[in-house]
Amino acid sequence: MSSSPAIAATALVGQSVGARKIEDGAAATRIAAEWALIWMTGFGAILFLFAPQVLRLFTDDVAVASAGVDALRVMAFSMPPLAIVFVAAGGLRGTGNTRIPLVIFGGGLWAITGAAALIVLTIGGGLIAVWAMFVIGTPVMAWLMVRSFRSAVRDFRFYE
Repeated sequence: MSSSPAIAATALVGQSVGARKIEDGAAATRIAAEWALIWMTGFGAILFLFAPQVLRLFTDDVAVASAGVDALRVMAFSMPPLAIVFVAAGGLRGTGNTRIPLVIFGGGLWAITGAAALIVLTIGGGLIAVWAMFVIGTPVMAWLMVRSFRSAVRDFRFYE
């Protein structure tokens, strides 16, 4: 999963690493993260405000659409942290590190899935509980990804 700002971060960080100007790559990643945050927050707001209309684009079944409205609204809150996850992962890939984004994103999704299954099986909550776990888990993934990117930038500074 990727986005245009994440791809830009990957390319610009890679160029800055090659030019031995890691600070330029870090700055480009910050700018890409700001733009991704703006766009993904806006998209989340659209999903939240127009959830019934969005769901009707995918199904004519009124029961399915009404069941998904609240879940889509909960899921909309995961958009801002996902923006950070994608861009920071792109920045990490630009440093040549593809393992950490895989571990954080893959491990995060598996942890969220496990937590969601546990919550649904023990206390219920259905689809809303599943997406609530995603809303809780994505900021953790974002924090880990940003922390890893900052560490990679510090390591490159050390070697310059």
